[in-house]
Amino acid sequence: MTTARRFELPAAGVVLHRTTDSGCKYLLRLPVVPQSGAVPLVTVHGISRNAHEHATRLSDIAERAGALLVAPIFGRERRGYQRLRDAERQIATDLDLIEALRLAAAETGADTSKVNLLGFSGGGQFAHRFALIHPARIARLATVAAGWYTFPDTATAYPFGVAPATDTPLEPDIGGLLRIPTLVAVGTRDTERDRSLRKGRRIDRIQGTDRVERARRWVDSMRRTARLTGAPPAVMLEMLPRTGHSFAEAMGRGGLESLALEFFYGRLRGRRTAHR
Repeated sequence: MTTARRFELPAAGVVLHRTTDSGCKYLLRLPVVPQSGAVPLVTVHGISRNAHEHATRLSDIAERAGALLVAPIFGRERRGYQRLRDAERQIATDLDLIEALRLAAAETGADTSKVNLLGFSGGGQFAHRFALIHPARIARLATVAAGWYTFPDTATAYPFGVAPATDTPLEPDIGGLLRIPTLVAVGTRDTERDRSLRKGRRIDRIQGTDRVERARRWVDSMRRTARLTGAPPAVMLEMLPRTGHSFAEAMGRGGLESLALEFFYGRLRGRRTAHR
C-alpha cells in the first residue's frame, strides 16, 4: 500500500537548477508530498529548449503522483542530442541523462534506476532512442510529436534502423523497446512541413511526409514487429485534438496533461479511448 510523507526540505515544490560534472544542466523538482515507490518523471524538450516550460507544465502531474521530476537541458553545444551520440561532435546525451538521474538520486534519496520518460518533438526522438538503447531504465515511454523515428528495421543502421552503426558504440535493443508500454501522441493539426522537420526523398518515402503520418507508420511498424517476435503489442497511438506542433497546445486543448497522468500513473477516474 502506498504511503505519503512530507519532505522537510524547503526546496520541495520548487523547480531547482542543477549541473552535472560534464556540464549538462538539468531541472529538478521534489514533490511536496512524495509517494513511496512513485516512479520519477523525466521530460525532454524539443529544439526550442523549453525545458523550464516542460518542468512547469508537468509539475502538477508529478505532484499528484508524488514523484520526482527531472528535465534535462541539452544546450546548443549538444546539437544533435536527439540521436544520443554523434561521433563528430562527441556528444553523449544518453549518458548526460543517466548522470543527471544519478545525481538526483544522491540528492533526494529517490530511486531513479527506472523512470517514466516523456519527450516532445526533438525530445520525442531522444526519448524513444534512449528507451531503445537503455530499455532497463524505462518503466513507461511517451513520445509526442516526434519529427522522425528509428524504425525496427534490422537491415538499416541506427539511427534510421536498429542495426549497429559503424560511427557509434550504441547497441540498439529492439526487443527491450518492444516490451516497454509506449504512448505515441501527435496533434491532429501537426501536418505542416516546417523548418524543424527532417525532410528528404528517403525519409519521406519510408516514414511519411508529416508528423501525423510518421507517427502512424512507426506505430504500425512497431506493432507488426511485435507480432512477428511473439511479443504483445505495447504501443498505442493517441491523436491530440485541435493541436498543431506546439507543446502548450498539446498540454492544453490537446489533453496531453490528463493523458500523460493516466498513462504514467493511472490516476484518472475515466479513460480516454486510444486511436488504434
